[in-house]
Amino acid sequence: MTSKTPTQTLTQLLDDLRTRQVRDLAYACFGENLVEHLKGTDARQFSVCLSPNIATRLRELDAKPEPLLAFIKQVKSTRLGLYFETLWRYYWQCIEPAPLLDHNLQVASGGRTLGAFDFILNDPSRPLHIEAAFKLYLGHGEDLTDPAHWIGPNANDCLGHKLDHLRSHQLPLSNTTEGKQTLTSMGVNAKAIERRFLLKGYLFVPLNAYGDRQSRFNAHGNLPHGVGRTAVRGYWLALNQYLEEHFKVVNSSGYVIIPRNHWIAPAFHDRRVRPLSAEQLGRALLHQVGGQKRPKLVARVSLQQDVWCEQERFFVVPDHWPTTARPSRKI
Repeated sequence: MTSKTPTQTLTQLLDDLRTRQVRDLAYACFGENLVEHLKGTDARQFSVCLSPNIATRLRELDAKPEPLLAFIKQVKSTRLGLYFETLWRYYWQCIEPAPLLDHNLQVASGGRTLGAFDFILNDPSRPLHIEAAFKLYLGHGEDLTDPAHWIGPNANDCLGHKLDHLRSHQLPLSNTTEGKQTLTSMGVNAKAIERRFLLKGYLFVPLNAYGDRQSRFNAHGNLPHGVGRTAVRGYWLALNQYLEEHFKVVNSSGYVIIPRNHWIAPAFHDRRVRPLSAEQLGRALLHQVGGQKRPKLVARVSLQQDVWCEQERFFVVPDHWPTTARPSRKI
């Protein structure tokens, strides 16, 4: 019997889960990695394995999700990055208990904040400093091997900047004098600390690089160094391009606009939800993208076993994006 790949195992689990926050938890922890190798640093990728026991716990949580919902509710911010970190804290505290010593641990000197550790796991055998993020980037320009050409939806971030910040500031923080002093004061063996990065998310290519939508973007040789080929999960197009061409495609699918704090797991809705038609989506995008000058993430969904399941996702951006983007710090 052929064993399932991690992706197949996660897909099978997601098919069983009905609570969005539990699905987000599963995808945050076991979904595809955005970056697998980080050039110029000795830090390695942090990952966990979706074992049968953990899958069982997640199914049980899905049946009674109140503990997770209450845990999430304690965090008032709706920023996607903080939500991602909250899901990981729940995982370490309740799904696969681990010695999570602290999160967002501030490092300061002379009254000035130098930075913060996202997570410190104080395993006596190998204390870990983990920097974590969930990101979405849109490829823009001719050279998609350049990380600077992968831009955040609101154009206030890019993959190149994120990787540089990880290498030059976030990960080395535990190797600074102030960082070591902070760790030692918390009872961590600062000399033995190991650095890990945990960077997950999605990449979106221009529609014309995505093929006929029945195939998938050929990522081989066309992505920045260290980026996983499975990270490309969709495409993007400008509002006018959608209104003039894309909505004319006739199919039996529907569409939903995904709120930014629902961007982690693939979209999933009860059959009682009525997705938008392509024409209805066009009118909604004309108002939301054209008026607000901010990209919107859309999922094409189809009805499968009495639920609407995501088939693909794509961004619709303001015309002449990214120069017309209206930046927001809320993501």
